[in-house]
Amino acid sequence: SLESPLTIDINSLLVFEKTRLDFERNLEELSYNCQAFWTDMTKEDYNVQTTLDQAHNVARKIIEVKDLFNKLLSLNPLCIDTLSTYALAYRYVLRDESTFTYLINLIQQIKGSSKLETTRE
Repeated sequence: SLESPLTIDINSLLVFEKTRLDFERNLEELSYNCQAFWTDMTKEDYNVQTTLDQAHNVARKIIEVKDLFNKLLSLNPLCIDTLSTYALAYRYVLRDESTFTYLINLIQQIKGSSKLETTRE
């Protein structure tokens, strides 16, 4: 068989795109959940149970987003766009600067290694 080195596995591409869309939808839901949680926390007469429910929603959504992110990385470990989106969510939604910095460093490593590969060819 004379397969081109540029042959694309369409099924893998479709799985990646579906997962990426799920990832982005869940990031959006996480953002709304965080906003609802902090809105509840700033009320003078907040309902403890409602605020606790909001906190559970945030925690559940963080786990879902992380699982989807890991799946995306397993499908394409060099996807800088996904890494960037995930890093920005950690910085601006979750306010986690250490994870943001870790992800940005990972992006820089990927960019550096891809530049190295390009110069080798």
